[in-house]
Amino acid sequence: MPPSPTPDHSWGKAWYWLTTPAAAVPMQQHGRVRFLAIVNLSVIVISVLGTIIAIALARFMSESLITEAGSIVGIVVLVIGYIITRTRYYELSAYITTFIPIIGVGIPVLTAYAPEYIAILIFTPIVSSVLLNARMTFLSGIMVIIVSSAAYLVSGTNQSLLQFIVLILLECMVSVVMTAASIIRENQIAALEIAREQLHEQVEIAEKARQQAERSDHVKSAFLASMSHELRTPLNAIINFTRYVVKGTLGPLNPEQTDALTDVVESAKHLLNLINDVLDMSKIEAGALRLFVEDNINIYPILDSIVTTGRSLVGDKPIDIQTDYAANLPVLRADRQRLTQILLNIMSNAVKFTKQGSITVKTYTKADMLVIAVSDTGVGIAAEDQTAVFEAFKQTNAGLRQANGTGLGMPITKSLVEAHGGILWLESEVNQGTTFFIELPIKSERLIPSIIV
Repeated sequence: MPPSPTPDHSWGKAWYWLTTPAAAVPMQQHGRVRFLAIVNLSVIVISVLGTIIAIALARFMSESLITEAGSIVGIVVLVIGYIITRTRYYELSAYITTFIPIIGVGIPVLTAYAPEYIAILIFTPIVSSVLLNARMTFLSGIMVIIVSSAAYLVSGTNQSLLQFIVLILLECMVSVVMTAASIIRENQIAALEIAREQLHEQVEIAEKARQQAERSDHVKSAFLASMSHELRTPLNAIINFTRYVVKGTLGPLNPEQTDALTDVVESAKHLLNLINDVLDMSKIEAGALRLFVEDNINIYPILDSIVTTGRSLVGDKPIDIQTDYAANLPVLRADRQRLTQILLNIMSNAVKFTKQGSITVKTYTKADMLVIAVSDTGVGIAAEDQTAVFEAFKQTNAGLRQANGTGLGMPITKSLVEAHGGILWLESEVNQGTTFFIELPIKSERLIPSIIV
């Protein structure tokens, strides 16, 4: 149970201090102990006021003060009980609070001073059910019935048999109901405690599983990064040596041999691109991606090189690549190689999924951001597939039909854009085309230049 907020006014602060459980009280018992302190203080205040009034009336009417002396003793006992609530022995105070009415009423009743007070004993099982367990609630009910029976015996003719039977039946009913309520409460508390322990165990299991998954993920990423480096070196050698053979450096080749070795080079280059994607993805997942940041990067030459590459990728497809650059674009703070990779991934996707029509590269500024938009008139992406574009190893239905791929290009691109402090999103309609938007901060505060030019 969370602690109650401290009131602002002085009386509220005093009451808060008087009813706040001690530091030694377990947190799960704070509500019970606070209730106990409130009951004690309330009864003490009422008892003090009642005793003062009774003493004043007794003096005015010249009556005996024996009953009032017993009340003073009861008040002292209640004060002691309240003091105990401020310690680790708060349970003892619960017993005092529960049974003091029985003692306080029982003594005057048994001495025939005040048999009419017997009705207030009904509240004892009620208080006991809140402060004590079911067994003590049942015991307090038995004691109330015993005191009530003794009061009837010593009261003589002051109480009729019918009144006595009604009172005993009422006390029995209250005692049974309060005992049943205590049993239900204890069962619920026990069930909650079991559920809490089970939840705690499940949380520990889940935490261990999460830590194990994180360790496995880091090991996987480290393994992929290491193996990718080991594979790239011999693969580059295969590509270069095969190119020498294709060029005839090691001797003449017939057309069939040239075609076969050219296929080898193309397949090896595809495999190298796949390994590079896996290496980048493993770095991103392991949090080991490092940007080589430069200040004052001129975006125009990079855009021109991407457009030139895109035109070479078009081949014999009837696609026109157009540009729409805003004038006087500001220089950027970015990683030149990664920025080129971002734009090249988007351009290659646009060429791959466009059979005919046009591809337009547009740039403009918006506040302190540079926006680059690459639009195509390709197959488009359905609304339900658009989120999968940026998920690793996933491809849209159109992607699976149109071209082969790993499903890593756009997730890597999105991660690289976000590493620059930017955002990447798309707008698309099926059979109408797709536009990818890149929004990059012109001078990102999160990027620290590592290359000075």
